[in-house]
Amino acid sequence: MLTPKEHFINRKSIIEKDSGTQIAFAKKVGISRIGLYKAISCITKSKKMHELICDALPVSVSKEIFWPEFYGPDATNNNVNVDTVSHDATVNDQTAAVN
Repeated sequence: MLTPKEHFINRKSIIEKDSGTQIAFAKKVGISRIGLYKAISCITKSKKMHELICDALPVSVSKEIFWPEFYGPDATNNNVNVDTVSHDATVNDQTAAVN
């Protein structure tokens, strides 16, 4: 499993392969370079921002590849601006009983 720093470096590498520099990519996407930095370093966890960036990347790069810690199969931070729902029936039953 990769560390957060390794994920960040991978994201920078994908962007630089696509556009040459992070500044050029930020212009291509229509966001500030600071906004891009915050997104790729996981300071900004906006799903809309993630989708905007991934839509500007090559077709082979998906959110699962670009942000595996949020959208990948082993996501640990999968609560990116969405309500989480447990798929365990016992947890859902307990939640219903509390409410």
